[in-house]
Amino acid sequence: MTTRFPLARFGGLVLLLACAAGLSANERMARGKTLFSEHCAACHGETGGGEEGVYEEALFGDKSLKELSRYLDTSMPDGSPEDVTGEDAAAVAAYIYDAFYGPIAQDRLRPARTQAVRLTQRQLRQAVADAVATRDGTPITGEGTGLKGTYYYDRERKQNQKAERVDGRIDFAVSDAWPGEGIPPLTDEEQKKLDKIRATQRSGKGEHPDEYAAVWSGGLKVPETGTYEFTVETTGGFQLFVNSYDEPLLDKLVQSGEDTAYRASLPLLEGRTVPIRLRVKDTRERGQFVRLKWRPPHGVEEVIPARHLVDTWCEDVFVLTAGLPPDDSSTGYPRGNGMSPEWVEAASKAAVEVGNALAKEPRRWTRVSENDGDRAGKTKQYLLKMAQRAWRTRELSEEAAAAVLASFDPQDIESSLRLAAIRVFASPRFLVREVNVGDFGPAETASWVSFGLWDSVPTNRLRDRTKNDQLLKEERLRKIVWEELYDPRSAAKLRDFMHRWLRTDHFHEISKNPDVFPEFDARVAADLRTSLDLFIDDVIWGEDPRWSRLLTSRELFVNERLAKLYAGRYEDVKVAGEDFAKVELNKEPRAGLMSHPYVMAGFSYDKTTSPIHRGVFLSKSILGRVLKSPPDAISPLPPDLKPELSTRERVQLQTQSTTCQSCHSMINPLGFALEHFDPIGRTRWQEAAAGQKRPIDASGVYLTKTGEEVKFNNVRELAGWIAASDEARGAFVDHLFHYATGQPIRAFGPEYRETLLRKFRDSGDNVLNLYVEIIVTSALEMQKRSSAASEVASK
Repeated sequence: MTTRFPLARFGGLVLLLACAAGLSANERMARGKTLFSEHCAACHGETGGGEEGVYEEALFGDKSLKELSRYLDTSMPDGSPEDVTGEDAAAVAAYIYDAFYGPIAQDRLRPARTQAVRLTQRQLRQAVADAVATRDGTPITGEGTGLKGTYYYDRERKQNQKAERVDGRIDFAVSDAWPGEGIPPLTDEEQKKLDKIRATQRSGKGEHPDEYAAVWSGGLKVPETGTYEFTVETTGGFQLFVNSYDEPLLDKLVQSGEDTAYRASLPLLEGRTVPIRLRVKDTRERGQFVRLKWRPPHGVEEVIPARHLVDTWCEDVFVLTAGLPPDDSSTGYPRGNGMSPEWVEAASKAAVEVGNALAKEPRRWTRVSENDGDRAGKTKQYLLKMAQRAWRTRELSEEAAAAVLASFDPQDIESSLRLAAIRVFASPRFLVREVNVGDFGPAETASWVSFGLWDSVPTNRLRDRTKNDQLLKEERLRKIVWEELYDPRSAAKLRDFMHRWLRTDHFHEISKNPDVFPEFDARVAADLRTSLDLFIDDVIWGEDPRWSRLLTSRELFVNERLAKLYAGRYEDVKVAGEDFAKVELNKEPRAGLMSHPYVMAGFSYDKTTSPIHRGVFLSKSILGRVLKSPPDAISPLPPDLKPELSTRERVQLQTQSTTCQSCHSMINPLGFALEHFDPIGRTRWQEAAAGQKRPIDASGVYLTKTGEEVKFNNVRELAGWIAASDEARGAFVDHLFHYATGQPIRAFGPEYRETLLRKFRDSGDNVLNLYVEIIVTSALEMQKRSSAASEVASK
């Protein structure tokens, strides 16, 4: 074969074909090998590994033997497909599949193994935050309701306190007496007291104006890692503290000039709740106001919603800002493969950053006062506990403790903190994971669990459970993992997985042509991302965490703005304001995440839909099919060149060649199934072509890995099959396993994937159950292999 394109871009299950007429299995294999050598090896190499300068990619994929045979029969060799047809095509397909293409052949030629890995970017930042912290008690959970507001009828003094309540949104216009409604008027006694205070403040310039003070305090729940911009809009003086009790992010207690809006930014870490406090003083006059806003990553400036605010005390969180090289994401999920010089240098700089931060603000992180009589002793204890957390061990050995404190000088606490932190965080004990580096006992199991759940180091509670070999007993381990699962960091990790699985992590700023979609702007795009996150959290952490519900639900989270745009035609959908509510759109062909407006808008162009992008998404993410990048980038056919054609017809025209069809015979029908959703994700039943409205054709046929045809008329029908399919269910198992462990699932044995798939199916497709089983069973397998290796070594 002389084609530049691969023989197959997909793969699948072993499905034996009927033997070519009169040939035994061995004779057919011999015939296939001869034909491959004559027609294929010149491009693909004798063992399918590729030929330099001709076709350099190895031949492998997930097409079934039946699919492979059909493709060879109709399309290969390129330029003269009539040379290998019928029985010859079947013989070549059987040889290719058995020799180097199919999953069994791949396991034989390239057996998967667990790999020693370093911390990924995400793991490094999360682990530093937890190692530096002085506490790791019960995480702050539950729904956000707002900040605790304390109101004073004069200056901020306890004796002047008027009221205390929880405020969901800090967005107040000053009334006659207070910033907002609901505060009782002054009593006669309070008014007399205030008059007395004012009498002492009179001057030649006249009466001192009536003032109020207010303090809002609590915690800020951080939804994703990144830089956040905070804005305070007020006519008065204020201080804003975020992730610090001592250093204000904005300090404008003394107001001057005409400005009423002030902004500042800082990085925050997802899955954490950081302290936030706003102090305001102003005059009690109409026209005065105070608002607390933010601009999160992937968002726009808005008043901070109540769901991100809690009226609970919380600790500062250390946020590492050092730049780190990108991780290997070639398999779709980040892996800590290799230690390049660039990565080693970046990790060293990160350790130095931690040391400098501890030295600059020792009290903030160690919680030891400069005036404490036992400052040196308590600082030593802090450093040893920090190393214990960072190095994932229940007890530090004498040697390890001595290494941490080797440069400790009681007369120079700041330098001691700096040097000790560098020793801890630049050490392989911190930077390298517990895989293939020695025994896999209770401490290593605790680390495996914590990184699987949170991408971070074990808590004190989890380390304590290494006693009595609790983590080496299957049922006890499973119970412990379930107990540790309900942590905001787990929710953040699963949400991050979902964005990677859906490929929405590739979305940048979603924008549409304002002439075609004037109602779609950055505000709507940010709302849609919030809507997607709320749906993900509602399913996974709600009462019905089924994977199938993620794919088939007609539920959509909307605020008033989204309700008008996506559900305005339904009289029963009544949503007001900025708060989101869950609605069910039973009259639309929606199919959960597969057709969520954010996903649909992201996989579209600025004026038209993109069945190809949508089809690739369904192929790779939902169905787990292997797609190789096309050899050439081809621009889409502009609608203006073929105005008489529908989007479906234009895509079919552009991809009609034989070489395109090797992939697009699967991609296109899947993408067409989503054509009932326009470029901003609204439901549509017709499409304009040549000035006329034409009905949408969302029908198609999908050829499964086993060669069966699945016919559908819309995405609802396709989603129904997917939700009941072990092919798609198994793909989800693969995705979640790789993300949770950073290891290839095939490395855990030939039967391991099927066992996980069976447990997932038997649980009713419970996503959390699958997550726990992945962590528990993979940890047990690591323990088993370590034990077996120790036995061999002792003989």
